[in-house]
Amino acid sequence: MWRGAYDRQTLNAILDGAYARHLAFASDRGAYGIPMACWRDGDCL
Repeated sequence: MWRGAYDRQTLNAILDGAYARHLAFASDRGAYGIPMACWRDGDCL
């Protein structure tokens, strides 16, 4: 089951909730997770 949130208020709350994030994806060669540090400044990430 795929889940997602697309409204701005929910996305901003997720982005503001933690300093470290992980970008995860899967391909035919395996699953990958990339740690990232980012923050939100107004509408910019």
